[in-house]
Amino acid sequence: MAHAPALYRRARWLCRQRESGEELAQETLLRAWKHLDRLHEPAAAKRWLFTILNREHARMLARPRIYTTRVDVDTLADELVEIPVSRSALGRALAALPQRYREPFVRHVLWGHGVDELARDLGVKPNTVKTRLFRARARLRRHFGSASFCGHLDACARMRRDTGHRTRGG
Repeated sequence: MAHAPALYRRARWLCRQRESGEELAQETLLRAWKHLDRLHEPAAAKRWLFTILNREHARMLARPRIYTTRVDVDTLADELVEIPVSRSALGRALAALPQRYREPFVRHVLWGHGVDELARDLGVKPNTVKTRLFRARARLRRHFGSASFCGHLDACARMRRDTGHRTRGG
């Protein structure tokens, strides 16, 4: 396809991220392929493709974002040895958190990402990230019945950020 490189560049520019741009370009080409019969003038193919691209981008922005985080409970439990919580209990507690709280919490505590970095990656304001971290901690405190649990987690996160150490995913 002669217009694919220009389409890909435009998609990356719209999304500001390589992966999202690739996904947008693929969705655009897929939709164009499915509706190829609607292209009446082959000379207008580039304009037609860019119209589809812009509409797909608008659809992408309108869709609710679903974030996924793979949590290695064994790694988290190993790093937090001083916390008297079983790995299965920790896994269940993290799985019980809504995704909007689990994503920033795991990335902040386990991977050592800062609030500003998370805000940028998640496409939200820093205060939103702080609120989600607060709510995740509150749910974990209620789940384990201990404020010291989250205190240990936060101490590990601070130490990891201060030393510049990041675990998998960071």
